[in-house]
Amino acid sequence: PYSLGIADLSQIERVDVLNPSKPVENLMVIHNGSDAILEWSTPEYTGLFKILRSQDPEFNSYEEIATLSGNSYTDPQALTSVEKYYYRVLKTWG
Repeated sequence: PYSLGIADLSQIERVDVLNPSKPVENLMVIHNGSDAILEWSTPEYTGLFKILRSQDPEFNSYEEIATLSGNSYTDPQALTSVEKYYYRVLKTWG
């Protein structure tokens, strides 16, 4: 009578979420002197973003360089490195 859900375990579907993080789809990388500026817009999302940087375009290995709540990040001096960097920004739960 209270519509609190189903008590019959045979009718409950279990869904396991291994990684709830999801990449943003409209990431732009802007060159500003020696800095790389990452910008994206996600007006419907108010959670945290993880910034990942890799030397591998497939991201088999990477480093997490920041966690923030805004929609831009500056990677200082990234363009002075002899390495080529690839970036990924993830919407995350923490």
